[in-house]
Amino acid sequence: MSPRIVNKQAKKEAIIQKATEVISAKGIYSFKMSDVADAADVGKGTLYEYFKDKEELVTACYVYFLDSFIDIADSVDLKNSARANLRSYISVLFKHFSKNIDSVHIAFDFWSQALQSSDNRQYVKLMTKAYNDFVAVLIRIIKDGIKKGEFRAIDVEKYAAAIVGMLDGILFQGVMGINDITDAKWPRVISNMILNGLSKTG
Repeated sequence: MSPRIVNKQAKKEAIIQKATEVISAKGIYSFKMSDVADAADVGKGTLYEYFKDKEELVTACYVYFLDSFIDIADSVDLKNSARANLRSYISVLFKHFSKNIDSVHIAFDFWSQALQSSDNRQYVKLMTKAYNDFVAVLIRIIKDGIKKGEFRAIDVEKYAAAIVGMLDGILFQGVMGINDITDAKWPRVISNMILNGLSKTG
């Protein structure tokens, strides 16, 4: 009988998905590697073949979540109107957040760990890249809207940063249980607020 071929990348992703559920439920500081092994139905030895420690596993979960945004950014088509692109981008983001609520919890835990770590260069690098990638899409949409005459001239970089700040705040409220980010009204409310500020008057 020939040995069973294991797709290591698929297995790693399956472990990350189960780890995301475990870490979200137990917290970044309280979960144990054995919890993840049990949830993923693998031995602890197998788990350590993929991740040397808890820190590496948590980082992998965070990176996996960030990588999932690549397709969202690629969905922006500048052939459409800037207003349509903005509404579509915000809508897809909230659907993604709602679908991956466990990852949102881990993201905030990850940021907290980064702030408390004495050597946080790796964390800061990851967070900075995520922020820059996220803002870049908004900047592209807003600049396109200004070029097409749909939006008024503004400080694009600061406006995009303000949008990200608002979205982070809403996500934080969701993590705290103050607001339900799975509410289907959020994309329309947020998009209207942003577009009202961008639209030309008179």
